[in-house]
Amino acid sequence: MQKQAECSREANGQATGQTTVQEVKHNTMTKEVKDKDRDIERIFMEVPFTGKSTRKFIQDVKGIARDLKPTAKIIAVSKPPKAVRHFFRNKDPISKDLQSNIVYKLSCSSCPATYIGETARQMFRRLKEHGAMQPSKPTPEEG
Repeated sequence: MQKQAECSREANGQATGQTTVQEVKHNTMTKEVKDKDRDIERIFMEVPFTGKSTRKFIQDVKGIARDLKPTAKIIAVSKPPKAVRHFFRNKDPISKDLQSNIVYKLSCSSCPATYIGETARQMFRRLKEHGAMQPSKPTPEEG
Protein backbone atom coordinates (compact mmCIF):
# COMPACT_ATOMS: atom_id res chain seq x y z
CA MET A 1 0.00 0.00 0.00
CA GLN A 2 2.76 2.40 0.96
CA LYS A 3 4.78 1.63 -2.17
CA GLN A 4 1.73 2.31 -4.34
CA ALA A 5 1.19 5.64 -2.59
CA GLU A 6 4.84 6.61 -3.16
CA CYS A 7 4.60 5.74 -6.86
CA SER A 8 1.40 7.76 -7.27
CA ARG A 9 2.95 10.72 -5.41
CA GLU A 10 6.00 10.64 -7.67
CA ALA A 11 3.74 10.57 -10.72
CA ASN A 12 1.79 13.57 -9.36
CA GLY A 13 4.97 15.47 -8.52
CA GLN A 14 4.63 15.23 -4.71
CA ALA A 15 7.57 14.54 -2.42
CA THR A 16 7.77 10.87 -1.36
CA GLY A 17 8.31 11.62 2.33
CA GLN A 18 4.92 13.33 2.79
CA THR A 19 1.84 11.52 4.11
CA THR A 20 -1.54 12.50 2.72
CA VAL A 21 -4.69 13.01 4.76
CA GLN A 22 -6.34 10.02 3.05
CA GLU A 23 -3.46 7.75 4.10
CA VAL A 24 -3.73 8.88 7.72
CA LYS A 25 -7.51 8.30 7.71
CA HIS A 26 -7.09 4.89 6.08
CA ASN A 27 -4.41 3.78 8.54
CA THR A 28 -6.47 4.99 11.53
CA MET A 29 -9.67 3.30 10.34
CA THR A 30 -7.85 0.06 9.55
CA LYS A 31 -6.30 0.03 13.02
CA GLU A 32 -9.70 0.64 14.67
CA VAL A 33 -11.29 -2.22 12.71
CA LYS A 34 -8.44 -4.56 13.65
CA ASP A 35 -8.76 -3.61 17.33
CA LYS A 36 -12.54 -4.23 17.26
CA ASP A 37 -12.06 -7.58 15.50
CA ARG A 38 -9.78 -8.82 18.27
CA ASP A 39 -12.52 -8.38 20.87
CA ILE A 40 -15.17 -10.26 18.85
CA GLU A 41 -15.43 -14.01 19.25
CA ARG A 42 -16.42 -15.66 15.97
CA ILE A 43 -18.61 -18.77 16.17
CA PHE A 44 -19.07 -20.71 12.94
CA MET A 45 -22.27 -22.68 12.49
CA GLU A 46 -23.15 -25.06 9.65
CA VAL A 47 -26.85 -25.10 8.76
CA PRO A 48 -28.49 -27.33 6.12
CA PHE A 49 -30.11 -25.11 3.49
CA THR A 50 -33.86 -25.63 3.11
CA GLY A 51 -34.96 -22.26 1.71
CA LYS A 52 -36.64 -19.37 3.53
CA SER A 53 -36.87 -21.30 6.77
CA THR A 54 -33.06 -21.53 6.85
CA ARG A 55 -32.70 -17.77 6.60
CA LYS A 56 -35.28 -17.24 9.35
CA PHE A 57 -33.54 -19.81 11.57
CA ILE A 58 -30.15 -18.12 11.09
CA GLN A 59 -31.63 -14.71 11.93
CA ASP A 60 -33.24 -16.11 15.08
CA VAL A 61 -30.00 -17.76 16.22
CA LYS A 62 -28.02 -14.58 15.58
CA GLY A 63 -30.59 -12.57 17.57
CA ILE A 64 -30.42 -14.96 20.52
CA ALA A 65 -26.61 -14.94 20.40
CA ARG A 66 -26.58 -11.13 20.34
CA ASP A 67 -28.78 -11.05 23.46
CA LEU A 68 -26.79 -13.68 25.35
CA LYS A 69 -23.26 -12.77 24.31
CA PRO A 70 -22.83 -9.39 22.57
CA THR A 71 -19.11 -9.96 22.02
CA ALA A 72 -19.78 -13.04 19.88
CA LYS A 73 -20.48 -13.01 16.17
CA ILE A 74 -22.32 -15.97 14.65
CA ILE A 75 -21.18 -16.82 11.14
CA ALA A 76 -23.68 -19.22 9.60
CA VAL A 77 -22.70 -21.26 6.57
CA SER A 78 -25.57 -22.78 4.59
CA LYS A 79 -24.83 -26.30 3.43
CA PRO A 80 -26.73 -27.68 0.42
CA PRO A 81 -28.76 -30.84 0.97
CA LYS A 82 -27.36 -34.19 -0.13
CA ALA A 83 -27.99 -35.14 -3.73
CA VAL A 84 -30.43 -37.93 -4.57
CA ARG A 85 -27.52 -40.15 -5.63
CA HIS A 86 -26.49 -40.44 -1.97
CA PHE A 87 -29.74 -42.23 -1.17
CA PHE A 88 -30.04 -44.61 -4.12
CA ARG A 89 -27.68 -46.91 -5.97
CA ASN A 90 -27.64 -46.41 -9.70
CA LYS A 91 -26.00 -49.76 -10.47
CA ASP A 92 -27.08 -53.31 -9.77
CA PRO A 93 -24.82 -55.27 -7.40
CA ILE A 94 -22.31 -57.60 -9.08
CA SER A 95 -22.77 -61.28 -8.27
CA LYS A 96 -19.92 -62.93 -6.34
CA ASP A 97 -18.75 -65.17 -9.22
CA LEU A 98 -18.43 -62.14 -11.55
CA GLN A 99 -16.43 -60.01 -9.10
CA SER A 100 -12.68 -59.59 -9.59
CA ASN A 101 -9.86 -58.81 -7.13
CA ILE A 102 -11.29 -61.07 -4.43
CA VAL A 103 -10.09 -63.52 -1.81
CA TYR A 104 -12.04 -66.77 -1.86
CA LYS A 105 -12.30 -70.04 0.05
CA LEU A 106 -13.24 -73.37 -1.52
CA SER A 107 -14.07 -76.49 0.45
CA CYS A 108 -13.52 -79.93 -1.03
CA SER A 109 -16.72 -81.98 -1.18
CA SER A 110 -14.94 -85.34 -0.81
CA CYS A 111 -12.47 -84.47 1.98
CA PRO A 112 -12.07 -81.88 4.78
CA ALA A 113 -9.47 -79.86 2.81
CA THR A 114 -10.03 -76.21 1.98
CA TYR A 115 -8.30 -73.90 -0.46
CA ILE A 116 -7.97 -70.17 0.10
CA GLY A 117 -6.91 -68.09 -2.87
CA GLU A 118 -6.78 -64.58 -4.24
CA THR A 119 -7.37 -63.60 -7.83
CA ALA A 120 -7.47 -60.43 -9.89
CA ARG A 121 -9.62 -62.25 -12.45
CA GLN A 122 -13.31 -63.01 -12.20
CA MET A 123 -13.98 -65.98 -9.92
CA PHE A 124 -15.78 -68.14 -12.49
CA ARG A 125 -12.96 -67.63 -15.07
CA ARG A 126 -10.30 -68.57 -12.53
CA LEU A 127 -12.09 -71.80 -11.61
CA LYS A 128 -12.73 -72.61 -15.27
CA GLU A 129 -9.00 -72.17 -16.10
CA HIS A 130 -8.05 -74.79 -13.53
CA GLY A 131 -10.76 -77.23 -14.53
CA ALA A 132 -12.44 -77.11 -11.16
CA MET A 133 -16.14 -77.67 -10.73
CA GLN A 134 -17.94 -74.42 -10.24
CA PRO A 135 -19.25 -74.17 -6.70
CA SER A 136 -22.88 -73.23 -6.35
CA LYS A 137 -22.05 -70.25 -4.12
CA PRO A 138 -18.42 -69.23 -3.47
CA THR A 139 -17.92 -67.51 -0.12
CA PRO A 140 -15.59 -64.51 -0.46
CA GLU A 141 -13.39 -63.90 2.54
CA GLU A 142 -12.61 -60.41 3.80
CA GLY A 143 -9.03 -59.59 2.93
